[in-house]
Amino acid sequence: MAEVPIQISGMLYDLLNKTTQRVVLMGNASIIGLSVGGGPIIPPDSTPPPGGGAELPETSDSGENSTDEVTLTRAELDALVDEAVRKDRARR
Repeated sequence: MAEVPIQISGMLYDLLNKTTQRVVLMGNASIIGLSVGGGPIIPPDSTPPPGGGAELPETSDSGENSTDEVTLTRAELDALVDEAVRKDRARR
């Protein structure tokens, strides 16, 4: 179980004597039952909506031109970002 250190600063008030005293509480906080597990969630295969799939630029898997720069127009970059956001939201 994961814990995080915490510190609470405050005042204690004595009702009988009507006095206050500064206090600092230190400890560890954790969420009971919280654990890591389950693995990745793979979304089901689906067809992209009409006009929703961005066309990706051509790339080389052979590594022949691995030092070449990739240039995109603003519209191509926007389409790639929109596609990535759409896929990310579909996974949630």
